[in-house]
Amino acid sequence: MTKNLLRLCVSLIFVLFVISLGEGSTDPNDDAKKAAQLHAEGNKFFNQGRNQDAVTVWLKEFSLDPKNANTANNIGIAYRRLGQHDLAIEYHKKAIELNPKFGHSYYSLGLAHYDRKENEEARDAFLMAAQLNWRKGVSHYNLGLVYHDFQDYPNAEASYLKAIQFGYNSEATYNNLGLVYFEWGNYGKALAAFKEAKKINPKMPGIDFQIKRCNQFLEKPLSDRIAFWKEWKIGAEGTKTSSMENEKIRMEGWYFPVLSIVFILGISVFVLFLSKIARNLKHRS
Repeated sequence: MTKNLLRLCVSLIFVLFVISLGEGSTDPNDDAKKAAQLHAEGNKFFNQGRNQDAVTVWLKEFSLDPKNANTANNIGIAYRRLGQHDLAIEYHKKAIELNPKFGHSYYSLGLAHYDRKENEEARDAFLMAAQLNWRKGVSHYNLGLVYHDFQDYPNAEASYLKAIQFGYNSEATYNNLGLVYFEWGNYGKALAAFKEAKKINPKMPGIDFQIKRCNQFLEKPLSDRIAFWKEWKIGAEGTKTSSMENEKIRMEGWYFPVLSIVFILGISVFVLFLSKIARNLKHRS
């Protein structure tokens, strides 16, 4: 009787142990389902403009599926909308580490850098996005914006034309192409580009002014147009030089007070040194 009771207890303990192991185990399929639900919930919040809620949910999803480059990129996009560019760049880079061929993450990284006026980083990211065939039209359009900021007109023109070639032929593309041509001094091509922009959107703000301005310049003698272009270029370069000179003046503003302090300290040390010599001479005499 005692042996049977002992066997029964041992059997019960074994059964309970097996059940506890079953309850403690995790099913990968359950995690995948939870991650999918969180992803959909995050998309819903994001589409509603509830970016912080989207971040919170997607971070939970990323903890369940930490190798998902798309989730990391989504978190970065939401952070950019919140104006938290450091975190946006961090998560876009995580997405690239997880999937170096993920073109969307390069494009998103480019936008975050462009927002911060980090044009070289933005250019490199947009180039990678275009090379990886991620929405080549919009990638080349943003490349055009960067090159335009650099005043690199040949590359800006080429980028906008590629954007149009790959289907991103919006009024903004033609308008920016027109601005490039105008600043470059090619008023005929600028006029044609502005007219294309107006065809797409006749009510585009400022488009009539741009067309009128091109016509006015085309009516002027070539010498006047060249003179204006040279003057504009000098003014643009002068703006850069002025900012550099201001920085130089700001830095040089520290020199005088610092040198004055050093001079005063030097005089003080010299006087003390002379006093000591005088005392030593007096003592010897």
